[in-house]
Amino acid sequence: MKKQIGFILKSNKYYAILIIPFHYIHFKYKKIQIKIKKYYILNYRQEYNKGDIILFNLINNKIYGLL
Repeated sequence: MKKQIGFILKSNKYYAILIIPFHYIHFKYKKIQIKIKKYYILNYRQEYNKGDIILFNLINNKIYGLL
């Protein structure tokens, strides 16, 4: 099970994660946002801030073990 890195995007009602492949870890956020458009909805009640970087596990398109 691989840990993945991503950062939080926020719409009016939902949080989503922008998934960032590990080979993009040395990056500028704006370029990444344009290149990668793979989003997963977070249905957790925890509060996140837009732009927060998180590590997580992705299993069957569900997110587990947020740090």
